[in-house]
Parts: sequence; structure tokens; C-alpha cells
Amino acid sequence: MKRFALLCLAVWLACGLRAPAEEKTSDQPSTFYKDRPVRLWPVLEYLQYRDGGTELEVLWPLFDYEAVKDKAKLTMFPLVWYADEKEKGHLFLVPLYWSGHKAQKKYLVVAPIYAELDGDQRLPKYTALLPTLFTRAEGGDDVRYHVLGPAFSWEREGQRREYAFFWRLLHGGGDGVRKFGIADFDWLFQMLHVESGANRRRTKALSLFSLPIFGYDWRTDKDQSSGGTHLFPFYWHSGRGKDAGLFHVWPVYGIKWDERQHIRTHYVAAPLFRYQKQDSPSPVLPERRELGVLDLDWFMQVFSAKWGGYQKDVKFLSLFTLPLLSHEKSAASSHSHLFPLLWRTESADAKKLDSVVFPVYWHFKRGDDSYLHIAPVWGRHSMADGYVKDFVVGTLYIHEEHKQMRAHHVVWPLVQVKTDEGFFHVHTLPFFWHTNDKAHDEETTLALPLWYSWRSGDKSLLYFAPFYGEKHDGPDVKAKAVLFPFHLRSEKGESLYEHVLPLFFRTKKPTASSVIVAPFWWDFEKGDDFTFFLAPFYLHSKDCCKHTRFYLLNLFGHSGGGCDEVETYDVLWPIFHLEEHKDKYHSSRVVPIYFNGPDYNVVFPLYWDIEGRERGNLKHYLHLFPLAGYTREFEGDDKAKVAARTYSSLLLFNLTTRKDVGVDSFNLPWPLVCYYHRGKDTRFWAVPYYSQTEGDKTFSTFFPLYFARTAKDFHGAAVLGYLPKPPDDLTAKYNVLWKLAEYEAKKNGDSDFRILHKLVRSREVGKFSELVVNPIFHKEREGDDYAYFSLLKFLYSYERKGGETTHRILHFIKF
Repeated sequence: MKRFALLCLAVWLACGLRAPAEEKTSDQPSTFYKDRPVRLWPVLEYLQYRDGGTELEVLWPLFDYEAVKDKAKLTMFPLVWYADEKEKGHLFLVPLYWSGHKAQKKYLVVAPIYAELDGDQRLPKYTALLPTLFTRAEGGDDVRYHVLGPAFSWEREGQRREYAFFWRLLHGGGDGVRKFGIADFDWLFQMLHVESGANRRRTKALSLFSLPIFGYDWRTDKDQSSGGTHLFPFYWHSGRGKDAGLFHVWPVYGIKWDERQHIRTHYVAAPLFRYQKQDSPSPVLPERRELGVLDLDWFMQVFSAKWGGYQKDVKFLSLFTLPLLSHEKSAASSHSHLFPLLWRTESADAKKLDSVVFPVYWHFKRGDDSYLHIAPVWGRHSMADGYVKDFVVGTLYIHEEHKQMRAHHVVWPLVQVKTDEGFFHVHTLPFFWHTNDKAHDEETTLALPLWYSWRSGDKSLLYFAPFYGEKHDGPDVKAKAVLFPFHLRSEKGESLYEHVLPLFFRTKKPTASSVIVAPFWWDFEKGDDFTFFLAPFYLHSKDCCKHTRFYLLNLFGHSGGGCDEVETYDVLWPIFHLEEHKDKYHSSRVVPIYFNGPDYNVVFPLYWDIEGRERGNLKHYLHLFPLAGYTREFEGDDKAKVAARTYSSLLLFNLTTRKDVGVDSFNLPWPLVCYYHRGKDTRFWAVPYYSQTEGDKTFSTFFPLYFARTAKDFHGAAVLGYLPKPPDDLTAKYNVLWKLAEYEAKKNGDSDFRILHKLVRSREVGKFSELVVNPIFHKEREGDDYAYFSLLKFLYSYERKGGETTHRILHFIKF
């Protein structure tokens, strides 16, 4: 059936569709990866790929066909689905036929009768002729299943054979071990399961989740049998030869033995009563006995007793290994407790003792260290080094004693008095604290929140908040403060610093001093230098170079003298100012009329005489504003050699001559007429005419009607058209109405003519020629080997390639 469907599909495609031939070789450009598309979406869409592919959609999504390189796809929604690629593919004829392949896997379904699956090495092969036969193969023919409905199945694997009726309602078989079962569903449920062979017998009856009510499992190995028999929950019998075993008839009696450890345990109404006896395997080791009443090991024990040798252990009402009453004794220690009231543990050498009568009596002993409390009245801690600490009514009163140290605590830790050799301490938290350590010559007193004093040797600190503070750091450093930080006085050797914020500041050093009474008085001295300022009237200063400054408001000022080469005088500053530079020049000003200096002389705003530099040359400006101006530019600093002159009058006339680089320019009257010339560069305008020459390139315009540019392109009357100069590979290039119509001609004979970009196009590229009137007419030709002609794209087309000619009507009907 698969071959028949593929054959029908191939015949239908061969009659209706054909992918275009290989791409013709030409210089035809392409900006789209598909050639000659036909779109009437969603009724029709036809695309041809340049690499030989074809895509067709009719009444999408009902019909879709695609053939590109090694991929084929066909969809006839919703009945036919076909796809074929290199390593995978499928064919669906809904709802009867399914087939497909992927790598080495294949499948085939003819519903509802036949199914086949052929997998790789990891996946077995399946074949089904429903509903009577089902075959499964793994690794060749090693394993097979045959099913006739649910009635019978048969399995073969190597030497193993197994059969089943009605899905294991009755089954049997085997190889070395024979099996038989009734309603045997493995671990889920087994009414009866029997195995025999290889010195083993196994029987299970009424088993649910692998837990049988009746079980028989015995194995014989070297004349020794092991295994068990049980009838849940009344009868249990198991054994391992003669060495160990269990026999139990619940709930009457049970016995468990282990001859290798010489242990035998008896149960009466288990777990109510248990008795265990362990005989001694040698005269050296003692015998042991255990007795338990409702003894469930770690979970619960009403009564448990162990004795024998050097150990005795008695437990009463124990839950999770924590007994209510217990007594244990061994050669190393003994332990007794009545939870939670009594607890006593003592080592054999009496160096370790834990004794508690909760909550009154506590006694712990580790060697010579002892902790004893009789709550809440009295307690004592004593150590091996002689330290003793007594408690009276908890922490109401505590007494410590160790050698010469004595300490008393009242309502610890609030009140403490402690004395030792050369040491005294007392505190009453949180207000008072005093410590006197004569051995280290230190003393500290704290009385919150006002007083703090500290002394260590010749260093001390005193603070009486917030009024007074004093600090000493050795004999040479001391500081005092009153209402800190408003007043502070600090002395260090011969240096002094003092301030009274924010008015007074004083500093004194061996070589300098300063006094400030803000904001009026400022007095600074350093050696022979001084500065005195009485704001805002008077300033007098002198520095190390004997340079002096004297100012009396802004009426008079003088600065200079000493090693300074500049001396200045000011009267009614900043109006009158005189500045003299020794042996060089002087400058003066009378604001805002007169300004005089080494490079300028200005009578504002009429007369300007200024010297400056431009491009490394000395330049002199002379202007009688606004009537006339004269500018000279010299060669370097030589005033005898004039490089350029400029004459100007108001804003109407400007003339510049520069002979060294051939520059001439004039404006008359500005900005209507302007001329500039430098070498081969000339600019001239007489509004609205403008002309510019740069080397062999000339541009001229009579705005806005005329534009011309040589060596570049030519513009005619705006905006009807222009004739640009073509690039190097073109001989001609024309545009009309800004690319309404375009024409290009190349040196190799190729040409291209376009109207409205590509609405109408005629071009020749080598042997290839094309004429297009979109969307009505399309004609192509390339020598004598290829020709193409179409009307309305898909209405009619003619194609000739080589000796083959094809005619199409509506693009799909060929003849």
C-alpha cells in the first residue's frame, strides 16, 4: 500500500508541476532568493527557487507542496500528510495508513489489522496481526512472544520455555527450575506459586505484594538444609542446619537458638515474657542471663534484667532506651536513677561522682574539684588549688576566697567588693565603679553620668560633664576644657593652642604666633614676617623678601619692595591702577576709558593699538573705530618685512593682500559683494550669484534657478532635471525630475533605462537583454540559447532554453 500511494503521488506531481531548470548564467542581479513569484494568497501562491526548488500553496492550508533539494513535502488537509528528507520521513493517509522511518527505525500501521515496528539494536522488533497474533523479537530470535488474544501466550529464551493461559491465570514452564502458578501475577498477587529443582523447594500461597500468608522455602546444600516455613501469623519455623534456628507457635511458646554463640532464648506469650541463657564457652568467661517482661528491645521495656560475671543491669518502664527506673553496675562504675527525681553515677575509684536529687540537691565531683548545691539555700565550689566560692540563697550573697583574695557580691552582679594584695575594687552597677591597682599604679573612678577620672602613672584624665575636663599625658602635655568644645586650652612643651568658639583663637610656637578675634582682628607673626589686619579698614604685612603690602580701604594701596620685581599703586581701586616692572615695562589704567600696556594702548572705544601673534608671526592692529582700520602681519618678529596688509572701513569695505601665499580678498559692500583669492582657490559672490574654483573644479549657481559644477556633474534649471557626471565605469548618467526617469550607460556597452524605478525597465547586460512593463509585460533574452516572455506573470508565459520550449497558461497548464 505504501508503494501504491507513493506511485500515485509521483504521477500527480509529474503531470501538474515541474521544478524549473538550473539557473542560467548571466549578470542578472537579484535582490530576492526566489525568482518569478506568483501570489494570489490565500487562493494561490507559487514560488520557484533559484537552486531548483518549487513551492505551491492552493487554498491554504488545504493544499501545500514543497520540493527543495533533498526535501519533499505534500499536505492535502486533513487526509494526506507526506514528508521525505535524507534520514527521516513519513506518510499519513488518515485514518487507515501510517508509515515512517528515522535513521534505522521503521514503522508501518494499516488500521486496524496490521502493525509493524522495526527498531535498531537497542529497540526490539514488533509485529502484530490484530487481534489474534503478536510477535516480539529481541537480538535476533532469542526471545519471542506469541499471543492468541488473551487466551494463550508462549515464551522462549535459550533453554527456557514458559506458557500462560488468560494472562497468567494459569502458567508453567522453566529450564533448570520448574515453575507452576495459579493466578500468579508476580510481586503483585499470587494465589499459588510453586518452584522446584536445583536442591530447592519453594511454595507461596495467597501472597500480596510479595508477602505470602503461607510460605515454604527450603534449600539443601552439602547434607545441610536451610530455609523456613510459616503460616502467618501463627506458625514460624526456620533454621540453618543444626547451628541456628527458630520455632514459634504464636502466642503460646517459642524458642530461638544459636549453637555457635551458646545462646538459647525462650518466649512465653511473646512478647510478654522472654528468658535468655548464654552458656560459657570456656571456664574463663562467665555465664550470662537475661529476663524481660514485655521487652520490645529499644522501643519499650516494662522490666529488663541482665546479670552474670561482673555486670548487673536492671531497667523498669523504659521507652526508647530511656528507663524510668534503672540500676547498672560494672567493675568500673555504678549508675542508678529514678527519672526524673534521682540520679547517681559513681566511679569505682570515687574520683568521679554525679549525684542529683532533683531539684534540691546537686553534687558533682571530678578528682579534687567539687560542686555542691542545696537549692536554694547554700552552695559551694571548691578547687584543688584552694579556691572556694560560697553561695547563700542563690546569687543574693556570694563569697570568694583564694589565697589573699577576698570578694563579696550582693545581688550579683549589682554590688561587689573585692580585695587582694595591692588591689581594691568596688562597684554598684550601673552608677558607681572604683578600682585602685597599686601594683600597676592605676586608678579608675566612674560615677555616672557626671564624673569620670582615670590615672596611670604620669597620665591622667578627668571629666566632670559637661562643665570641666582635664588631661595630662606626661609632664609636658596637658589640656583643659570648659564646656567643651566652646573653650579649649592645650599645652605641649613651649607650644600653646587656645580657642573660645567662635570668636577667639590663639596659637603660640617658638618661632610663630597668631591671634584672631573674629571677624575684626587678625595678627600673624613668624620670625621677621608679620601680617596685621583690622577688618575692613587696614592691612599691613611683610614677608621674608621684605615685600610689603599696605591698604587703607579702597582709597589707597601699595604693594612691592624687597625681591619682588613688580610694584603696584592703586587709588580708588579699581579705577586708578599703576603697575611697574623693574627695567622692563609699566602698565596703567583709568577704568573704563584708558588702558596702557607693553602690547596695547586703548582709548575706549575710539582708538585701538594692539600687537599680537598669529601663526607664529607678529601682527599689529590699528583701528579708529568705526571709521577705518589697518592691520599688518610681519614675517616672524621682523617689522621691516610685511607679509600681509588689511584695510577696512566700517562694515562696507575690506581689502586683504597676502603676497607670500598669494591671497587677495575684498568685500564691497559686505555682504553683497565678496571676493577671495588664494593660489588656485577663488570665491566670488554678488548676491544671488556665487562662483567658486578649487583647482580644476568649478562651481557656479544663480539661486535658485541655475546650478553648474564641472568635474562633478551639471544641474540644469531646478528642478526639472540634471545630468550628473557618471562614475569611472560609466560613460553617461541622466536623471529627470529627481529620478523620475534614469539612464545609465557603461563603457563595456551595458545600459539600463528605468521609469519610476522599475515600473518600466529596459536593460542590456552582455548577451542578456530585458524589457519589463510591470505587471503587464516581461521579456528576457540571452543569445540564441535562452528566451522568456510572459503576460500578467501567470496568464501566459513562453520559455525556451536550449532546444526545449515550454508554453504555460495560468502558469500550471503546460504544452
